Amino acid sequence: MFSSTYGSVEPKQQSYWDIITSNKHFSIFQQLITLLPDLQASLQNPDWSVKTLFIPDDQAFKHLERKVPGITAKVKANPQLLSKIISYHGTQDPYPSKNLENGMKLTMLDGNQTTITQTHPCGMPHTKINQATIKHPESVTSSGQIVHLIDQVLLPPTLPK
Repeated sequence: MFSSTYGSVEPKQQSYWDIITSNKHFSIFQQLITLLPDLQASLQNPDWSVKTLFIPDDQAFKHLERKVPGITAKVKANPQLLSKIISYHGTQDPYPSKNLENGMKLTMLDGNQTTITQTHPCGMPHTKINQATIKHPESVTSSGQIVHLIDQVLLPPTLPK
């Protein structure tokens, strides 16, 4: 809490939504989230119980569109499909980069698991979740929520074809 001659002011807690909207590489993810108002409201809550999000950057969505033409329009038109894909990008547990280990299994919000792989080319750690590379050190909100930027959209194994 900050005090001044004008009274006390509580500092604003940072949320997932604050990180998403302040990162120019998350614009497509942000657009998709606005199609799910309940999820958007949860992302704006700094106390939301989801502790880790793996967020694909804009290039990841463009890559997926080249690989599966029309997928973006299909997802935008089907909120249940979009929700299923987004829920495969978060976990209830906190996973900072330093705690991600080779072979580790993470249970995602949709109940499916992902696998962490790590290699050390040239002595530098290279970490993936499924086939997606974790591109940068994580961002952490003021309440300890963790965001990892990834280079591919994670598609749940139970996704309808």
